Amino acid sequence: MRAGNFVAALLTIGLGLFMVIEAGKMNIGFTGELHAGIFPRLVGIGFLLLGTLQLFQECRSATSSQGKIPWPAGEYRQRAAAIGSAILVYLLVLPWMGFGLTTFLFTIFCMKVLGNYQWTLPVATALLTSGLSTLVFQVWLDLRLPGGLLGY
Repeated sequence: MRAGNFVAALLTIGLGLFMVIEAGKMNIGFTGELHAGIFPRLVGIGFLLLGTLQLFQECRSATSSQGKIPWPAGEYRQRAAAIGSAILVYLLVLPWMGFGLTTFLFTIFCMKVLGNYQWTLPVATALLTSGLSTLVFQVWLDLRLPGGLLGY
């Protein structure tokens, strides 16, 4: 059993419990009407399930010895740093560029960095991701997403 995985499983379970309890205090979700409040509760339930599964797997593999997993090196380290930086930039520019445009550009960047695809697939995936996210969160769930300077 690796201590890091065990701790990660416990933290995931704790986060799931916190999300479910706090979503319940806000009197949202599962009230017969679909609205934005259902999402935190569903994510919390997902965290509970995944954390519990990870905990059981770690307890089952306690007898098997596993070596240390090395940190990424070379190109893989650069890719991980690029994605981490992109997430930070995404959060910083989201209020000014808006949800749709920021998500579109973020998706293209991640696909190019991780997969080195031709331009058509990342652009098509980014259009689909940005469009469906806007449809689900802004239209169906009536959330106010950052519109940015362009209003989208």
